[in-house]
Amino acid sequence: MKLNLGCGNDYRSGWVNVDSNTNVKCDAVIKLGDHILPINDNSVEEVLMCNSLEHIKDFWRFIDDLYRVCKDGAKIHIIVPHYSTATAFSPQHYTYWTVGSWFTMDVSASNNTADECYSAFKCTLDSVRLNWLSHYAGISSKLYKIGLPFEIMANHFGLYWLQFAERWPFGWAEIEYQLTIKK
Repeated sequence: MKLNLGCGNDYRSGWVNVDSNTNVKCDAVIKLGDHILPINDNSVEEVLMCNSLEHIKDFWRFIDDLYRVCKDGAKIHIIVPHYSTATAFSPQHYTYWTVGSWFTMDVSASNNTADECYSAFKCTLDSVRLNWLSHYAGISSKLYKIGLPFEIMANHFGLYWLQFAERWPFGWAEIEYQLTIKK
């Protein structure tokens, strides 16, 4: 099973599309984090969360439930506002995201504290990417073309460079994570 959690207007064929908004096309209306996902344990192989994770009030409860429904090896693709963008601090957002946000749950990290974490959630952090503009802006945008060299430099040289680059004074619109569930 593939889950598109917080699908909004991005309805995907072959996926279970979930949103709390009754005005968008989705397969299930669920307010993420407020309810247990009505999905069998270890049944999900892929998850997409595009600008939805930051809206979940009880992050730890939700992330434990997501871990429950995912199979070992499930892939999770998350896009959230980077903490340096003005939209990160919307009253509708409950969490703020950096390059290191998943380090404590990454079982492959040298500074791994996954066993001391607030959650059963365990993963490997396969990739992190800083985006100059929101994916909604599109690659034809003039601003995208201006920022593209900075985006390439920030994302090309590895994790330590990313941690430095995220402090760039002009900020980043989004941050993308690719995770793999480990059970």
